[in-house]
Amino acid sequence: MKTRLILPNVISLFLYTCALSAQVTPMFEMPLYFEDAVGNKDTVTIGYDTTSSSYHWNQQFGEHAINLPFDSIFEVRVSHSDLWPVETGKKAIAGWELDVNQYCGGAAPVKLFVHARHFPLTIRYDTALIHSSECRKQMIIAPSVFVFLLENWWDSDHYCMWETDEIKDSSIFIVLPNGNPSAEEFEVEGQGVQRIPCYFWTVFWGNTPCGYPVSTDNVNTFSSKRLWPNPATNQIIFDLSTSESVSEISIFDLIGRHIKTVLHPLDNILNISELKVGYYVAMVRYVDGKSTSFRFIKEE
Repeated sequence: MKTRLILPNVISLFLYTCALSAQVTPMFEMPLYFEDAVGNKDTVTIGYDTTSSSYHWNQQFGEHAINLPFDSIFEVRVSHSDLWPVETGKKAIAGWELDVNQYCGGAAPVKLFVHARHFPLTIRYDTALIHSSECRKQMIIAPSVFVFLLENWWDSDHYCMWETDEIKDSSIFIVLPNGNPSAEEFEVEGQGVQRIPCYFWTVFWGNTPCGYPVSTDNVNTFSSKRLWPNPATNQIIFDLSTSESVSEISIFDLIGRHIKTVLHPLDNILNISELKVGYYVAMVRYVDGKSTSFRFIKEE
C-alpha cells in the first residue's frame, strides 16, 4: 500500500524536475522589488528575449498565470501588453526586436499591476544588471499609458531606470477625471472585483532621453490630440490641416514590426478593426517627404 502511495509522488516529482530543467534563460531578466509605505513587500520578474511573445504566456521562461484573487493589502503582478483577456502572473519576459543595425533594439511593454493600500510605493532593482549593456539606457517605468500616446514619449511622466536604483511613486493611484485608463478589473480577496492600476515597463528605441541629452532637432510639433478616438475599436481619424497632404499611413507595433500601410487614405481615416488588442504607432508620411507618428490603443 505504501508503495502505491509513494510511486505517484515520485513520478510527479520527476515530471516537475523535468519541467524546471526545460526552462530557458532569456536574453535579459531582472527582479523588481516593491514595498509599500508600511513595509509590505512583493517581487516580480521582468525581462526580454527575441523569441518571446506578448500575446501569450511564455512557458519556456517559466511564465504562468495566477488564477487567484489579489491580496487584500498588497500584491504586485505582471502581464503582457497584448495578452487578451488580461491575465496576471509573477514573471513576464517581453518580446525584443533588434534595430536596423542588429545591435540594440526595443522591448514590448509589460504591465505592472499593483494593489496597495499604503502609499507611496518604492520600487528597487539592481542597476548593475541594467548598466551591463548600453542597449538598456532607454529602460523606463511609467505610471501611465500616456507614455505610449504622446508624440514624444519622454514628454510623459516616466522614470529612467538607468539613472537610479530606487523609485518612489504613488501617481498611478491618483484618480483622473474619467477614471484611471491604466487599470483593469480583477478580483481582490474579500473585496470583490476592483479596478487595479498599473505601471508600464519597457525599453524604447533610440538614444533619448535617458542617459543622453535631449536633442530638439527635427522634433515634430504635432500633438497626440490630432488622432481620435484614442483608444479606438474600428477606425482612427487624423485631424490634419488642409495643407497637410498625406501620402501614406503605416502601422507598427511598439517594438517596430510593420503591420500594414495604406496609401492616400480617404479623408485621413484608417480602418483598424482587424488589429489585435494592443498598443501601436501610426507613421504618417506627407507628399513633401516629411513624416510624424502617433501612438494609439486598439481596444476590443
